[in-house]
This record gives sequence, structure tokens and C-alpha cells, in this order.
Amino acid sequence: MNLFFFGMGYSSLAAAREAHRLIDPATTIAGTTRSADNADLLADSAIRAHLFDGRGPGPTLAPDLRAATHVVLSIPPDANGDPALNWHKADLDAAENLEWL
Repeated sequence: MNLFFFGMGYSSLAAAREAHRLIDPATTIAGTTRSADNADLLADSAIRAHLFDGRGPGPTLAPDLRAATHVVLSIPPDANGDPALNWHKADLDAAENLEWL
């Protein structure tokens, strides 16, 4: 299982930790955060953190997103719609093993 979380906040972080612990310790987990400080905090965990502020594409997240089997959207839409879909729809479309979003 390859989990990808758009918005690695409190709830997503808790869900990711439980998935890793309960479902499969070999689960690959990646997700986005808006700040470099939060990415640094996640660097010591099993979660691969990617910077994504919704104002442009996340420069490093495409490979993990394309490898995802499960994607959780935990960021709110803004006046321009869903930032994840606005900037990374092509990556989601290219996720050949995606089971659910």
C-alpha cells in the first residue's frame, strides 16, 4: 500500500500513523505540508514530506503521488477550487495503481 496525504495536518498524521501500525508496517506514506519547518519535523519519521502550498505545483511530490494506491485529500478548496486537483490532476491520472481517492 502506498498512501499519499494532501495536507499532513493533525488528522492526516494520526491516520497515517495508524495505517502504518495497524494495516501494514511496510506501507509507504507520503504527504504534503505548507511549511519547511513542518517538513523538517517529519524528516525524522517514516513519512516522506513534500512542500505544497496550493499556489503552484509541489516540486517534489509527483513520483510519490504517481506511485500512490490511496490518496487522502485533507486540504480545503479555495476560491480557485481544489489545489490538489488544480496542480496535480495529471499526476493523479498517471497513478496506475490508484484504488481510491
